[in-house]
Amino acid sequence: MTSSPDIFDQALKLPEEQRAELAHQLLESLGGSDGESQTTFDQEWAEEIERRSAAYRSGEMPAEDWRVVMKRLRASLEEKRKQ
Repeated sequence: MTSSPDIFDQALKLPEEQRAELAHQLLESLGGSDGESQTTFDQEWAEEIERRSAAYRSGEMPAEDWRVVMKRLRASLEEKRKQ
């Protein structure tokens, strides 16, 4: 049987569109055979996106540049690695 790292290495050689399709198929395989889990997940994310969008539009949730957020996250991860 082929190992997971070998399969991963082979998958990385695929064109982007085929990798995306493979990723989609793998994710679907984790959610059950009837697709209900994915539908529930999609609905919950749609509700969360709407909640966050409304909070942003109302001024309740400020926006922050993603570069600033990434810099802060990287610094935090680096600190945790040192511990």
